[in-house]
Order: sequence, then C-alpha cells, then structure tokens
Amino acid sequence: IPGIDVMSVSFAQRELDLAVSVLLQTDGSASARLSHLRYPTAVTASFFGPVNCPRRLEQFDRATIQVDFSRSEKTDRTFSDTASADFVKQIVAHTLNLPRHPCTAFRFSILCEADHGSALACAVNSVALALVQGSPDITEFPVAVSVALPPSGEPILFPADDAITAGPSATFALAYGHDHHFHVLAAHMLGPVDATACETLQAAAVAHAPTVRKQLKAALKRAIK
Repeated sequence: IPGIDVMSVSFAQRELDLAVSVLLQTDGSASARLSHLRYPTAVTASFFGPVNCPRRLEQFDRATIQVDFSRSEKTDRTFSDTASADFVKQIVAHTLNLPRHPCTAFRFSILCEADHGSALACAVNSVALALVQGSPDITEFPVAVSVALPPSGEPILFPADDAITAGPSATFALAYGHDHHFHVLAAHMLGPVDATACETLQAAAVAHAPTVRKQLKAALKRAIK
C-alpha cells in the first residue's frame, strides 16, 4: 500500500480478544476486548430479531434497526452514546437483508464495560460476530479497525487514550467486496484529520482488516467446537 509501511504499524500492546455466545437467551451475542492492565476496553453486544416492532417505528418495506448503547461507567467522551448507536446502525444496515422482514425490528444491546480507547471498533466487531452467529439474513461480514497517528508518524492499531489524544485517529468499518478488496462502509474521525492523515489512517485500516477478519472467523470456529 503506497505511503505506509505495514510492518511499522503498532498494536500498542493491546491484544484483541473475541468471544461468541457470551450471553444466554439472545439470538446472538459476542464480546470484543482489548486487553491491557491499565488501559482495557471491553464491549459486549447482543441482538434479537426479527421481532415485533412498535407500530410507530414500523417500516412497510424493511425491518427497523434499534440500537441501545450504554456504559457501565460515566465518561466524558466527546463521541456520545447516541452517535455510537447511530454508527452501529449504519453498519447493520449494510450487513442485514432488512427488506426480507418488513414491519419487524432487529434490536441490539451494546454494553461498554470499560473504555480506554477504541470502544467503537470493539462495538462493531462484537455486533458483527453476534450477527454472523445468530442471523441467517446477513449479507456482509463487516470488520472494524481503529487507528491513531501519533507525532512519531507510525500508525497504532486499536489505540488507547494516550495515543488517541496525541494526534488524529479514526475508526473504520470495512467489508470484503466481490473484487477481493476491503471497502470502507463508514468512518469516524477524531482530531485534526487532514487529507494526508486521512489517507494514512485508512491505508493502515485496510491493510490490517484481513487480520481482524481472520480473528473474527477464528472466534466463530471456537464457538462451534
């Protein structure tokens, strides 16, 4: 990929841990955690659907997406829980065959148990796993990668807060297309992101999307065994 040395990208010593079927009595559930003694991030997602939809929210030509995003502890995040829920809705709209279930709803519950950075990427990855595990109506297998660009110039994957505040950062949701390339479904930028920084951040996310996708698939295989 032009403009970025893929081998120089750092994981900031936070390993991505994934698990499927973590909650009972749901149609699908999963968790995504970034392990670190001081800077952990942990998100759990579950869904039900298709289920009955309140009349006022019904859509005659497709299912309605409902997302509840909450936190175990209060934070001063500039990206609100409502905005996080809206971001997840965008990805679900790309992921599910909603026209197959008109006048119904898919309800998602996302709990952020700890957030020291990259919670939005964890939310998308846990939702993706829950859907692949529990819904036959999935049309895409999205993955999410968060990237920070500190002053050192080397992109950091799934960054903690210190790296996020040091420079521009972004969360990308991507899907693997029929052309055998990853394409960005949605992106959220933080900090002063100019064109050059945006290109570098996106290149890092695209370059490592295959690795994250393999991790998600490995989590699904472990759940089947």
